[in-house]
Amino acid sequence: MQHDFSIVFDTDNPLWQRVLDIFAKNEKYDKKVVKHRNLHHKFPRSFSKALGEEVDNDKDNLISLSLADHFLVHYYYYLLAKKGYRQSMALAFRLMARKGMKYITPETAEAIAKDYEEAVEISRQVFQSDEFKVKLSDANKGKHLSDETRAKMSKSRQGLLKGRTFSDETRMKMSEAKKGKPSKLKGHKLSEEHRKQISESQKGKRTGSDNPFFGHTHTEETKQRLSELAAGRIFSEETKRKQSEAVKEWWAKRKQGT
Repeated sequence: MQHDFSIVFDTDNPLWQRVLDIFAKNEKYDKKVVKHRNLHHKFPRSFSKALGEEVDNDKDNLISLSLADHFLVHYYYYLLAKKGYRQSMALAFRLMARKGMKYITPETAEAIAKDYEEAVEISRQVFQSDEFKVKLSDANKGKHLSDETRAKMSKSRQGLLKGRTFSDETRMKMSEAKKGKPSKLKGHKLSEEHRKQISESQKGKRTGSDNPFFGHTHTEETKQRLSELAAGRIFSEETKRKQSEAVKEWWAKRKQGT
C-alpha cells in the first residue's frame, strides 16, 4: 500500500530527511520482532485509523529499528506532525520516552528535554478530552478482568505507593485539588450484600484512625507484661475524671466528623 506521508507530516522540513536516513540504515535487518530491536510501522497505525484506512501491516510499511532509532523516529514524528495529528504523536513520543531516553546520549536527551515537556502537556489534553473519555469507555464496555489480572493490578498499585511519603506541600496540593469537587459516592446507595461484605471485613478491627495505636496488635508476651504492670494499680478520682472527659471529647469529635 502506498502512503502519502505529506498528508500527515511536514515532509519539506529538513528533519524529514533524518527519518529517511534512519529507515535507510535499518532496511538490512529482518522485519521481525527480535531482542533489542522494535518493529515499527513507517506510516503510523493511528493515522491509518484517523483517515479511515486499514492498518498497513505489509512488509513495505514495516521496519526493524534499534531501540535508540525507534525512539528518535517517534521524536521526529512528533516535531513533523501536522495540525490534527500532533496530539497523537505527542502521546506516542511521551510513552516512548519512558524507556527510550536511556538508549540515547545524555547530550541528545538534554537537547530534546524542552520538546519532551511540551509533548507531555499536549498529550495531557488527549487524556482530558471528552472524545478520549468516550473512546476509552466504549473500548472497555463488556470487558471483564480475570482474578489473576486484578491481583496483578492490585500488586502493581501497592508497589507504586509502598513506602511512599508525601511532603506537606504535596498533601496541601492534593487537598486543594479535591476541594469543591463532589464525592463520587454522594447519593450512592450500597446494596445489602455490599453492606454485609463491609461489615464482615471490619469485624475484629479496631476503630478510630486518629488513635496512634490504630491497627496495632500486641503479642501475647506484651499483653502479659501490660497485665502485670496494671495489676493492683489504683487511679485517683481526678485521673478517672480526666480519662472520662477525654473519651467523651473523642467520641464527640467522631460524631461531628472532625
